[in-house]
Amino acid sequence: MRRTVNLDRNQLITLLGYVPDPAYLACQAELSAGATFRVHDGTVSRDNVLRTYASRPQPPATHEALRRLAMSGYPHLRLGAVSGNRRFVLFLDPDARQVVACLGVYR
Repeated sequence: MRRTVNLDRNQLITLLGYVPDPAYLACQAELSAGATFRVHDGTVSRDNVLRTYASRPQPPATHEALRRLAMSGYPHLRLGAVSGNRRFVLFLDPDARQVVACLGVYR
């Protein structure tokens, strides 16, 4: 079953502020500057996400996001995206109350 959550811009900015990490702070700045964002309905398997990213060459900053994903206790994650001058993929807990990992996407 796909479940929708309502998460507004200010709530997402606040959630990103809980983790003192450069990717989280950069994403927070993009949102504060008006970047578009979306939190997807439904969830995806954490293991599938890890397998997908493990098969790609990664810049060093990505390793921290993948470590956070691997260490999280959530078997399923909700995806989000932020698109401004920079792009980010967000991995949230299923209820969208915590940003588990924030990954900068390089174009």
